[in-house]
Amino acid sequence: MISYGIGSTNTMQDNGYTTDKTNYRECSAFARWRFRTTADQVWLKAWSNIYASIPEYAYLHIFVNDVYYSQVQFSALAFTVALPAGSKVVDIVAGLQTKPAATILGTFPMAIRFIGGDGYVSLITPKSPINRICIYGDSISCGGNADNPASESWNVKLRLTVPVIHESYGWRTLFADCPDAAGRTAFAARVASYAPESVLLTIGTNDYGLETQSAANFGVAYADLLDKLHAVLGNATIYCMSPIGRSSEVANSFGDTLGAYRTAINSAASSRDYCTYILGTDILPYSAPNFAADGLHPNTAGHAVFLTNIKSAMGL
Repeated sequence: MISYGIGSTNTMQDNGYTTDKTNYRECSAFARWRFRTTADQVWLKAWSNIYASIPEYAYLHIFVNDVYYSQVQFSALAFTVALPAGSKVVDIVAGLQTKPAATILGTFPMAIRFIGGDGYVSLITPKSPINRICIYGDSISCGGNADNPASESWNVKLRLTVPVIHESYGWRTLFADCPDAAGRTAFAARVASYAPESVLLTIGTNDYGLETQSAANFGVAYADLLDKLHAVLGNATIYCMSPIGRSSEVANSFGDTLGAYRTAINSAASSRDYCTYILGTDILPYSAPNFAADGLHPNTAGHAVFLTNIKSAMGL
């Protein structure tokens, strides 16, 4: 029986950070531990502060040999799950995240214990990723409203093609991360610390819908963030995707439609040769069969369309 506890970023794959929250350590959405083992059971302990408000997303996920195997809803602190017999690679994957107020909500692995088999367990330590993409966005980029975000959302399925690290959670806005020049400098440094070869920005729909700033002010902040990202990431390609469709795009309190935010992103990206603009409505236009009832988030079918089109747009 061998136990592991979450420590620093160098023990997890696809993880940007660990923040000590006393009772648990916060990690990136969909960060994962990888093991090679012959164990026939795994005991999982996790902290799930999302369960009280969104229990359907209070999961850790298990992959076996890179195939989705099981999910564990953390209504309690710890669970034991049976594993297939024999030698295998087991991934324990953190859940999606959201931040409707001051605290990031999610399900964060705390400890893992392998039981049975012949006792063999080996942690697969992260290697320097090649072609890593950092996704910066909100709930749409964090798997929101896919039936099973860890196996069906576009952002996680993209990981089957290229290494992906998430800088995304629900309710996120550009304004919250980058309210001024100092904030944009700090955020660019944070993204650069993940050493991505490219960055996919999918931010903007919440700045419009939550009315954090006008399209004009959004565009100024967005353009400055692009410059700051380029300054610290050198030759990295920055993909600037404007918001996908939504059922209502009427003018907000600033008098700006969602289209105005798309135009602001296009203007900022198109004037910088290190950026590639992607029109979000080409990736996923609004169509009821591909969207959840809220008219904002893709459903599982929408995530599949999103994946196909974003891979094409990025040449993957």
